[in-house]
Amino acid sequence: MDLGTWRSARPVTDNRGVSARARFSILLWAIGVVAAVGMLEAWRIGAAGLFGLVAVIELLAIGTLVSLRSRAPVVVRGDLAAWLDTTSAITGETASALANRALSSYRAALSDDRRD
Repeated sequence: MDLGTWRSARPVTDNRGVSARARFSILLWAIGVVAAVGMLEAWRIGAAGLFGLVAVIELLAIGTLVSLRSRAPVVVRGDLAAWLDTTSAITGETASALANRALSSYRAALSDDRRD
């Protein structure tokens, strides 16, 4: 396991197996295409205000797409990664599923402590 790029979270998928991240990326691409067409049309008719507004929308869509692509991986401490590898080898459970279960238990314990 490469400790620098290990990710514990599974992507959220719909019933067809398409991740929420992929659906959001497709939506942003569609917004970008519509905004580009809007910019061309605003340029053609000479509407500077509309061109500026649509350009801002285009830049926001592009910026969000870039930030989705450059998301940093989760870094796991060496001892925790070793524990995940050892425990997953013993139980047969994947390291990702084991980490998800451990994090869920930890979050549940935190929420119980806050209620007291």
